[in-house]
Amino acid sequence: MTAGSKADGAPKRVPLADQLRAELATGRFAPGQRLVEADLTERFQASRTRVREALQHLAAEGYVEHLPNRGSRVRRLSRRDVRQIYELREVVEGLAARRAALGIGDPDLRHGLHALWAEMEMAARTGDVARYLPLNTRLHDRLIRADGSVYLQAAAERLRVPILRLQFEVLMTTPNLQLSHDQHAEILSAIEAGHGEGAEIAMRKHLRSSFEAVWALPDELFDR
Repeated sequence: MTAGSKADGAPKRVPLADQLRAELATGRFAPGQRLVEADLTERFQASRTRVREALQHLAAEGYVEHLPNRGSRVRRLSRRDVRQIYELREVVEGLAARRAALGIGDPDLRHGLHALWAEMEMAARTGDVARYLPLNTRLHDRLIRADGSVYLQAAAERLRVPILRLQFEVLMTTPNLQLSHDQHAEILSAIEAGHGEGAEIAMRKHLRSSFEAVWALPDELFDR
């Protein structure tokens, strides 16, 4: 083995930007929260250089904003941001649902969706919001990846992460779980029937409903 090489099977280091993005998606860092370099260096056992590069990367993606002489903070979305994100999500994820319906003949896709739906049914039946939330994310992810388009996946990922914290607030504080579940059932019914247009319409309807719930949140959760 040459100097500096890694042993076979050694785990690859996950890019720090990816780690931070994942924590933003789960609400570990709240909108408007400062991201202190020294704290991140300690938390992730990373150098200041790696932390700064990760923050610059996330700033370019729109998740983080730099404040003059005050460092970085998690970006707070304005109502205008939210409206634009959801308009684009309807297009991107509506297309993903249509393509999933056209590819439902793939046994792996069909079986995977059936297994995931069984878990979602159980969580919805018991009203377990904490369990349902990650299953919801997995369902949307699976549909986005259904036809293997890396461009579709990249577009969807850029649009969904900034909004997840607001969606989390909605689902945890309002009785929207059953409504969301019923809408998921409509989407999957169209997909299983191979009805591309119906699947796209149902997904757009679902995302519009989600937008309306987010829009109803108090002003203090949005940037001015």
